Amino acid sequence: LRIGYLVAEPELMRAISKAKLPYNLNIFSEFVAGKLLESPKLIEHNIEKILEAKKTLFEQLQSIEQLRVYTSHTNFFMVETKFPAGQVFERLAQTGILIRDISGYHPRLKSMLRITVGTPEENRNLVANLRKILEKMDSPQ
Repeated sequence: LRIGYLVAEPELMRAISKAKLPYNLNIFSEFVAGKLLESPKLIEHNIEKILEAKKTLFEQLQSIEQLRVYTSHTNFFMVETKFPAGQVFERLAQTGILIRDISGYHPRLKSMLRITVGTPEENRNLVANLRKILEKMDSPQ
C-alpha cells in the first residue's frame, strides 16, 4: 500500500494535476491514510522500525566487499557492484528476490543496482543470497 502527498506552489500543483490519473487514490488507501493520521504514535513506531532496518541493511551491504553502497535519505540505496548489474539482478531474481537494475538509466550507472529496505527477514534473505551470488561470481570457475 502506497500513499503519498505533495505540498507545492499552486503553479506546480496545476502542472502536476494535468499528468495525474483521475482516480489515483482508491477508497481503501484513502481509508487507511485517514486512520493512520488518527494514530501518530503508530506512524512514529513504524518510522523507527524502518529506520532501524535501513541502518542494519546498510551496514550488512557495506560488509560485502564486492559492493559500494551509497548513503541515502530515502528507503532505498544505490549500490555499485564490481560485476555487471544485470547479471547480479538476474541471479537474485532466480532466488525470488527482486531489486532494481538501474544500469541502463545512464552511462554512469552501468554497474548500479537499487535496493529498497524491506522487512528485517527480507533484508537478511537478500544479504545472504547476494553474498553467495557475489562470492560465486568472484571465484574462478
